[in-house]
Amino acid sequence: MTTTSPMKTLHNKLSHITLDDIGQWAGNTILSRGKSYIKNVEQLSLTPDDELVAWVYGSKRYTTSVIIQEDGKLFSACSCPYLGSCKHAVAVILAAAQAVKDNIEIPLLNDDSDLATFLFAEDDDEIPDNYEVYDAAFSDLVDQEEVKAILAKKTQKELLELLIGLIQHNPIIGQQILKTKRAVNFDAKKLIASTRKKIIKLTAEPAWSDYWSYENCYIPDFSPITENLNKLLEHKHADAVIELCEELFSRGNEQINESSDDGELVEEIGQCLSIVYVALPQSSLEPAKQLLWTIDHYLEDEFCLLDSLDLFDAPIYHGSHWQEVANILEDRLNSKKGRYQNRHKRSYVINILLDVYGRAGWEERAIPLLEAEVDSCVDCYQILVNKLLEAGETEKAKYWCVQGYKQTNNEWTGIASTLKGKLREIAAEEKRYDMVASYQAHDFFLSPSDKSFSELKKTCEKIKCWSEVRQAAIDFLKTGKLPYKSTKSSGKTAWPLPALEIVPSKNRYGNDNCYPDLDTLIDIAILEKRNDDVVAHYQNMINKNSRWVGIKTKDSVAQAVSNTHSNIALKIWQGIAENLIAEVKPKSYQEASFYLRKMRKVYKKQKNMSEWQNLLQEIRRKHKAKRRLMEVLDNLSEKSLVD
Repeated sequence: MTTTSPMKTLHNKLSHITLDDIGQWAGNTILSRGKSYIKNVEQLSLTPDDELVAWVYGSKRYTTSVIIQEDGKLFSACSCPYLGSCKHAVAVILAAAQAVKDNIEIPLLNDDSDLATFLFAEDDDEIPDNYEVYDAAFSDLVDQEEVKAILAKKTQKELLELLIGLIQHNPIIGQQILKTKRAVNFDAKKLIASTRKKIIKLTAEPAWSDYWSYENCYIPDFSPITENLNKLLEHKHADAVIELCEELFSRGNEQINESSDDGELVEEIGQCLSIVYVALPQSSLEPAKQLLWTIDHYLEDEFCLLDSLDLFDAPIYHGSHWQEVANILEDRLNSKKGRYQNRHKRSYVINILLDVYGRAGWEERAIPLLEAEVDSCVDCYQILVNKLLEAGETEKAKYWCVQGYKQTNNEWTGIASTLKGKLREIAAEEKRYDMVASYQAHDFFLSPSDKSFSELKKTCEKIKCWSEVRQAAIDFLKTGKLPYKSTKSSGKTAWPLPALEIVPSKNRYGNDNCYPDLDTLIDIAILEKRNDDVVAHYQNMINKNSRWVGIKTKDSVAQAVSNTHSNIALKIWQGIAENLIAEVKPKSYQEASFYLRKMRKVYKKQKNMSEWQNLLQEIRRKHKAKRRLMEVLDNLSEKSLVD
């Protein structure tokens, strides 16, 4: 039985890969950078699984590995910060290809090498943090017994001098010593006063950051406050912790409002305040008041400093506590001078109250609450309908969908759309597919797309009326005329779908200038593979105003008709590529290569590669001064890496 050598296997895999393939995998910019990093590849090796591994040097030393599958697909992993296919991985592939071309044997990875250690270590602790400058002579663990013996022989003065020297070298040691002193001499009043002063001082300093440089910024350090709060809680001063958190919460919101940082201040203060959820259950507040403290601050939390209601899940709170909270929240909602008159805040409170009902065992209060609140808080319509459907009260759910749609269709279109969707879902559950199709048709006329067209088709085919509905949809895209008023007496086919359960109060079907809707007509023609119509609609679009035809539309048309109208597809792609090249930007050159590749596939399928070569030569001739473009064109070669 013969076995293929690793180098032979590698040669076979690389023979199927071109520079163009790597450019498509990593991007032409990364490919160009990777070429310049070939010389930085060291200890290039093969694993027993035919994986390429190496050190690649840049600003740091990175471990890089690449897997080349039999079909030429590439996968990589690298210790550099870049997410995706990086220049180090490209350099490894190119270095391996060069070695194969030069008949240089790539060795198997040495399991005892530092490269193998970094690649396959199972735990980060196996690799020292300062490995780059790590001296193997000090790799053994310190013999603590020997150290004790040495220290035992020293005088008090010698030990003091040694300790002072260590503190100068490592200030953390000094901090630990000071902590032990503070632990012995704990004074709650002093610590509370000191912490309050720190809160006032730190929250008076606006944070800022330079959006152009991460290093140029100032964010106050709240860790001393966190440390003090933890110390107070450790010594059973939970009430003081809550009081201080209250002050930090208030001042912190003001500070964030006046700052111009990039969110770091919110994180700093939020981490500091997280202790309050530990302190509340230990405080002297009654359980219901602990929960209300959480709710009140959650509702006032403009910047999500306490973006959590985790306290709700604490097992110390029982049904009676939740019932007390529910009664208080109900009273607040019913108070005309209450704090929850704002729609959004009221909506938050209602959602919290519904959760509280569930914990209190009062689920039966949910629907009456929502029915009473829909007039003052339109967000309740959606929740109410869901609750009614959960309770099996479908007719009432339909009633509130219709009522809610009337109330929200003009001002809160998102809510109205959701309620209309619920009516459609109910119709589907009841197998009233003609009504489902009617809603889908309504959605299509409001916002035509190939997707809504496909959904409409699927339902109409169930009820055998697709031919009539399809024709009406196409006519609408051409003229903007809705089919609802067509009648048999007028000589037109009657609209076969029933009237909706809701009636839109405003006409949102666009205006005459929107029609014909050539974009959607093209998308549907592509969907139905009517390529002659695709070309006709596209030509109509170009004739109307070619400047407003986007690259996405052009590419979709070319892709759709490339097999049946190849000359049109080639012309479209060539025009896109030429326009991108004319922008004289490296990024545009790379985008142009994407469309040139599509042209190459067509020429190749036609067995007309001479035309492809002529096209490239003409581009080179016209743009010979564009060095970066020439690099992109070089990568379009189909020559394999090892040829």
